[in-house]
Amino acid sequence: MIEYKMMEGQSAAFDGETLVGVCQFKDEGKTRVIDHTAVDISTRGKGVAAELVKMVVEDAIAKKLTVDPQCSYAAAMFDKNPEWILYRKGRKI
Repeated sequence: MIEYKMMEGQSAAFDGETLVGVCQFKDEGKTRVIDHTAVDISTRGKGVAAELVKMVVEDAIAKKLTVDPQCSYAAAMFDKNPEWILYRKGRKI
């Protein structure tokens, strides 16, 4: 069973004691920059990366930050979650 944790600068997924995925970010003023998402090959296709990005975005929203998804996976997640558009840095409505 995968366990998810918010940590300093990243959300992380663990299978027992083994780290199996991360979504890394840095907060720059009022913007959270997501710059890297990666999961172990054993967890691909199981929604682990999506959950990691979701955790980072929801945490940013709770802190009233905009999000700059520089990582291609995180950017694709914004396309799949239109409810996040108001929180995307540089959004065009």
